[in-house]
Amino acid sequence: MRFLNARHGSGRVLAFILLTAILTGACSGSATLAPVTGPVGSTAPQTSSGTSNAPSSAAAATPLAPATINLWLGGILTTATSGSPYDQWLQHIITRFKAANPGSDVKITLLPPDNGQLAAQVQAAFASKKVPDVMMLYSGAYTTTYQDGLLPLNTFVNATPGFYDSMNVWDISCANFDCQNGAGTILGVPVDSLLFVQWYRKDVLAKAGITAPATTWSDMIAQCDKLVAAGLTPWVYGDRDGYTTSNMMTTEITSFFQPGDLQKVLAGTIKYTDPKFVDAFNAINELNTHHCVSPSSSTREQLDAANDIVTGKVAYMEGQPQFLPSFSSIRSDIGVSLIPYAGTGPITGNATNSGDNWVIPKDSAHPDLAWSFIKLASDVQAETEEITLLGSPPANKAAAANIQDPIVSYIAKQTLSDGMPILDSVMPNAAALVWYRELQQAFAGKISIQDALAAVQQAQDQAAP
Repeated sequence: MRFLNARHGSGRVLAFILLTAILTGACSGSATLAPVTGPVGSTAPQTSSGTSNAPSSAAAATPLAPATINLWLGGILTTATSGSPYDQWLQHIITRFKAANPGSDVKITLLPPDNGQLAAQVQAAFASKKVPDVMMLYSGAYTTTYQDGLLPLNTFVNATPGFYDSMNVWDISCANFDCQNGAGTILGVPVDSLLFVQWYRKDVLAKAGITAPATTWSDMIAQCDKLVAAGLTPWVYGDRDGYTTSNMMTTEITSFFQPGDLQKVLAGTIKYTDPKFVDAFNAINELNTHHCVSPSSSTREQLDAANDIVTGKVAYMEGQPQFLPSFSSIRSDIGVSLIPYAGTGPITGNATNSGDNWVIPKDSAHPDLAWSFIKLASDVQAETEEITLLGSPPANKAAAANIQDPIVSYIAKQTLSDGMPILDSVMPNAAALVWYRELQQAFAGKISIQDALAAVQQAQDQAAP
């Protein structure tokens, strides 16, 4: 995954069995969006939303004592450097927070965009009880690994009328990945919906006589051959840290799994060495054998590699929705579609879940102010701005129902066709760290995929009680 966040093996294994509701897409509260097929590319920007039935994000009736809250930014906001779209979005929320809580302020700390460094910093903070007041973390196991140090948010959610029902994609932010319609232990508030997609340059494809993006894996390989024959580089593939191969694997494995297979993987009855994993990787590895990617793919950093699609050097790139703001200069030439599937199912939905969530540590010095911040960050105004500035399909239902940007709308609608969660969002942390490393080595041709997957299985087995 592009997730550069905390994947730290704490020795505690996540709940292995995900409830059927999660895996069949029956997550709590889903926005009403018409189904969609086919890719999309457009120049239209997102416009402001109108009125909303979302809960009020005004300050509590009894003013809170002013204080400066400490905000740590993981998840997509590790790169919220000054002046970036991520920072702009955050500063808008902070301005509203300060207006709603006179005398209060927010001190920001960017967590490292490196898995190991971030994990060390967050784990040390919980161990020493020197924690921030509020954090953004990636959802799923990136959050639940810290469950013992997180404040359950049920009291705050229940005290805020309409809040739970105003948001989508809750389950992966709760204990055991099951919010039980608000009755389960809520550890985080979802920010967005995540789906890895295929970005493409229409003008680069046209140079090879290609008029539409590939929609099947065989089409993709055929297009690669055609692009290479025309002297063009088909894909940019920044896999220095293994995140791109991970994203491709967690996407492709959906098309090789049977319903219930994910639970079996987490329970250990289906091993990572299973032919389904091997077949998914072998399909992806055709990008190597057909010269779809450059020899530098295994040394290119993922975010840096995106520059190649901006400058028109390549036709395709795998990536998350939040790449959209960086494509502002090429909106007329950029398009988005699903990554073609190599398998034949029978799972027909996509690998998708909440990407990020807000959490409050148990030892937060100012939990009430932290909740005030989260309410503002989750309301229709903030989540509509999230569409504009970050390109993310929002978790807020009212904002999601008013998406104007056709690219964000396309991605949001595809997230509603959820076949299973993204695998490395729910696999044990110790195994996930090995997963990234070993997949990077396998795609680079340094080890066999069988050896890579055996190492992942060993890491999961060692993490088991």
